[in-house]
Amino acid sequence: KKPLQAVILWCLAPWAKSEGLVWAGVTTIGIFFSYPTIRKYVLLTAPLLAAPWSLFTKYMGLSSSQYFRFNELYARPWIEYATYSIHSFREEFRNVEKWNLTFYLFFGALVFRIRQVFSDKALFIPVVAFFIQLVSYMVIFTITPEEQATFIAAAVSRLTLHLAPAAICIVVYMISSTDKELVHGAKIKKR
Repeated sequence: KKPLQAVILWCLAPWAKSEGLVWAGVTTIGIFFSYPTIRKYVLLTAPLLAAPWSLFTKYMGLSSSQYFRFNELYARPWIEYATYSIHSFREEFRNVEKWNLTFYLFFGALVFRIRQVFSDKALFIPVVAFFIQLVSYMVIFTITPEEQATFIAAAVSRLTLHLAPAAICIVVYMISSTDKELVHGAKIKKR
């Protein structure tokens, strides 16, 4: 009912850290193409959010990324690095401490509700953003100029914690929409 406020909150939520920029970008693009009626709000909101962030990073001297330096990319066994990145997330998801049980629930819900994901654009956008965010973390682990094993050991649990709220929201949406379908179906049967 209030698309401008919704878009602003949706875009602001993941910006607590720079890793959230991928999420904000992907979901903003998804909202823009999926909801033509609020495109003007998206076009107004994106620059309003991007400009202060850009000014802040320049003022604080944060414009260069620690995760990617073009001049430091060198020949390396990319397949091995990528495999190690994927393996690190798999191991982190298998670890049952902290938030990681959330991901079993998330992947299980996806298996049973995959048709719903493809038919409901309000669900499709965050699911796609979730996987793009996960892949972007793996790419960062693969191309980082830092020593890979040490960097992953220090960061993977924090990065999965960044993904946990999105996984919880997606699962809750799936469950709530399933409840609505069941209630709607029961009303039709009574008639």
